[in-house]
Amino acid sequence: MARVSKRLQMMRIVHFGSAYGFWFALGVSAAHFSRLLVGGWIIYFVLKFSIAGWLLLIPPEEPTQETLMLRRLSGLAMGLSVIAFWDTIFMLLNNPITMGYWILPAWQVGILGLGVLLAMLLFLAFLK
Repeated sequence: MARVSKRLQMMRIVHFGSAYGFWFALGVSAAHFSRLLVGGWIIYFVLKFSIAGWLLLIPPEEPTQETLMLRRLSGLAMGLSVIAFWDTIFMLLNNPITMGYWILPAWQVGILGLGVLLAMLLFLAFLK
């Protein structure tokens, strides 16, 4: 097996980093652009699903290890670009939900729901 020089390794790292940065910046800018328009979230989701569909459904012409790694990094970067909606996610998680006489944040209701689901599954598992 041929030995890879340090310079070639550095060029690969820069290449992968720049591809990751490009896709992450594209996703974040699309997220911020979607806030400027009334129905901009539709543009954001169409862009996200079209890129995800391209990454999942269309195979590369010559699949090498580098092209497959670039596709994985592109998908990861587009997935992580949801972080641009951090304030919306925070607001949704703290949205109050009324349960009886209690007013709880949505994340607590989710944890309670998971606890009830887990208790029901354990009950069914030990019932047999």
